[in-house]
Amino acid sequence: MNKLFFLILISVNIYGYEAFMSAKDLKTVLYDKALVIIDVSRSYKKSHIIGAQSLNVDTLTNKEHNNQLIDKNDLEDIFRDLGINSSSNVVIYGRNTQKDLKNSAFLAYVLISNGFENVSILDGGYMSWVFKYDLFTTIKKQDTDEGTITLKNKNLSVGYGSVKNDKNRLIIDTRYPQNYYGIAQKKANKYLGHIPKAKNSYYDYKFLRDKRIRSKKELNEFYLDGLNISDAKEIVIYGDDPKEAAVEWYIIYKHLGYKNAKIYYNSFKEYVELGLKTERFKWE
Repeated sequence: MNKLFFLILISVNIYGYEAFMSAKDLKTVLYDKALVIIDVSRSYKKSHIIGAQSLNVDTLTNKEHNNQLIDKNDLEDIFRDLGINSSSNVVIYGRNTQKDLKNSAFLAYVLISNGFENVSILDGGYMSWVFKYDLFTTIKKQDTDEGTITLKNKNLSVGYGSVKNDKNRLIIDTRYPQNYYGIAQKKANKYLGHIPKAKNSYYDYKFLRDKRIRSKKELNEFYLDGLNISDAKEIVIYGDDPKEAAVEWYIIYKHLGYKNAKIYYNSFKEYVELGLKTERFKWE
């Protein structure tokens, strides 16, 4: 994939398939019957975009089983309760925090990895909306008609074998650089550093302070010039947890169109608990 194709790819602007939707574009389709807006924040009751529904993303995983996704049938029940059909266009947003950004991307990952691609994230989150439009409320959306979405796993996650054996793979560590280099250590990780040959690409650097995605030119520098992403046969992304990895994955898979991108779902935590080799102070 050359740079010209890359620039064409990320400039595509088709509602329902655009990775990051502007507040202006959302307003134009706000009353579209196919639109499903999901607020992933804990501030839904205080105020939310008119027509939005609330979803606690933590309900999609099972804490007793290492935060693995719940059963496919249970996922379908949750998404059908939100009124999602195969023809729906889902727009996800939260407040302008790292937590909500991760929750938004993780929800998008769950939908896409189960065969539903019509997903967008509101660029700049809730604040990009309220700064422009007086179209928000504290009133909970009335019950919607039950959706008919049917999920089908697309195998967009990998196990530790895919990062242990890095042949023909680009491995991306999306954690904060100090954790990657082993300068700082999170309490959950008993080893410092990163998976050998992984390259660091901190997810939050891809956004401006207001959580709007950076320009095409800057993303070009990050991914093509910095990571040589176009040369990889497979891209595997990991973080301290799957939500963190989901942000980087969403940019690469959905926004840039690299469908060979996958998440190491069990994350760096599993890798170190298996006693596998890590490295410090080194960019591979």
